[in-house]
Order: sequence, then C-alpha cells, then structure tokens
Amino acid sequence: LPPNVGATFTYLFALIPIGFIGIGSTSPGIIAAAIVGARSTKEDDETRRERICRHEAGHFLCGYMCGLPVKEYSISPDTGVACVEFHTSSTSVAGRELSDDEIAALSVVAMSGSVAEIMEYGKAKGGENDLLELQNCFAKSKEFIGAAKQQDLT
Repeated sequence: LPPNVGATFTYLFALIPIGFIGIGSTSPGIIAAAIVGARSTKEDDETRRERICRHEAGHFLCGYMCGLPVKEYSISPDTGVACVEFHTSSTSVAGRELSDDEIAALSVVAMSGSVAEIMEYGKAKGGENDLLELQNCFAKSKEFIGAAKQQDLT
C-alpha cells in the first residue's frame, strides 16, 4: 500500500459527519428518507392500503359516536383510500375558539386512527398529521390547556 492511504481514508471518514450536517441542515428530508428506508419493513401495497383504511375508519366511527357532523368525505384518486373531515360542531365557524367539550371530542377523534391501527397491527405507522391537528385544536381552545390536561385529554 502507498504510504498516504491511511491518511487519505482518515480524511474521507472525517468528512462523513460534515457531509451529514451539511445535508441535514439544507435538506433534512433526504436523511429522514434514508433512515426510514433503512429501518422500515417492506409492506405490500394491499397491507398498506388496509392499514390506512382501518386508520380512517377509526376516525369516522369515533367522530360519528362523538356526534361531530361530517364536513367532507373523499376518496383519494391516487391511493383509493377514504379520508374523512369533521366540523368541530353543528355551528362551526372558521377561526373561532373551541369549547372544552369540542376539544374533548376532537381529541378522541384525532387519537382514534392510531388506536384502530394498534388494535389490528400492534403498532401505528400513521398519525403524525393527526397529532399536528390535535395540537392545533389545543391552540384554538378558549382557555389555556397545559401539558397535564393535554395528557388527560389524550
């Protein structure tokens, strides 16, 4: 081996964290996709579709049981999976503050999709958007909802 091979490899290995930080700060989605790709188990399309259908059915059933009126029900042309959206109440006005009862009902609906997945598959893979929507509901509350009360609602 040539005498500078060790030094060359040392410098190349030292550049890996710098490249990781550079890519992560400019385009974190690339690193996230690489991590997900390395960690995930491959599900076939039918299992994935079934999981999403079960998730959305959980939302629909709990929203119906909580008395929330359906705002929109649509089927995605890409995946063929149903998606349901609810009004917060029968007198829903955009941008208004939500009552404690509405927050409680929306909390149940937001968590129900993940619960439906867990009941069938033992693990929820979806639900990130549901948690963001739940956080938005907490922010629209008439009174401040602290961490302890948020935990009680979910």
